[in-house]
Amino acid sequence: MSLDAQGPLYMLGSGTFGKLGLGDEEAAQSAKEVVVLQGKLSSAVACGSFHTATVTADGKLFTWGGGSYGRLGHADRFKKLVPKAVSGLFSREVKAVGCGFVHSAVVTADGKVFTWGGNRHGQLGHGTPGSELQPREVK
Repeated sequence: MSLDAQGPLYMLGSGTFGKLGLGDEEAAQSAKEVVVLQGKLSSAVACGSFHTATVTADGKLFTWGGGSYGRLGHADRFKKLVPKAVSGLFSREVKAVGCGFVHSAVVTADGKVFTWGGNRHGQLGHGTPGSELQPREVK
């Protein structure tokens, strides 16, 4: 992945589970712009093994790729071949994002941490077992 100085996001490599966000699961041998995000400037980006996330300049979070364990935060376990805004964070301004193997995390402008996805080893920090299908604040 690569961010241009003006913010466009470019992806290349394995397209398994749609993690490139190009609308298919094909590999890209050269960098291709993520068309769905055209006109949106990305300020941060993170990749897990099977999914990708970006924060736009206006603080919105988009995720795509493999959705098992709920790692995308869209209240389901389905893959997304193109970026989709995470509705559970619409009222928040996201500043940073991280992607793990089966989970994701963000930090918001007010310093709150939200996590979701697989939680077999307690990596979400909620003190409870089980996956979270959408963002949940760590308290």
